[in-house]
Amino acid sequence: MKTLKIISVLSYCCILIMGMMIAVPMILFLIGTAIDFGSTDQIFAILGIVGIVLTFISWKEGVLKSIIAFLFMISPIISRLFQAPVESFHYWVFTAPLAIFIITYLIVIILQIKEKLKT
Repeated sequence: MKTLKIISVLSYCCILIMGMMIAVPMILFLIGTAIDFGSTDQIFAILGIVGIVLTFISWKEGVLKSIIAFLFMISPIISRLFQAPVESFHYWVFTAPLAIFIITYLIVIILQIKEKLKT
């Protein structure tokens, strides 16, 4: 399960967000936006960074933590989808890592639920 978490976070960090001239990796977008004071995107960037940190922190309630981390990490992407035209997200270096992130993270959550139901 640790390997799936690493794959998920790496694919999340490799999502490329198109800028005005070049594409920027998601992790750089989050860091840059988090220190850009006064913008509304700052809140979502901080949530995304907190989600990445939560993914690797041990917590008694692993399922709830994973769901919260997933929602925090997906919030900056949803915010960008609402701010920019949808056509600007039709490129494989955005959709492929996003799909890998969502699928692997949901698998992690499902495995945690199954593990919790066994105990």
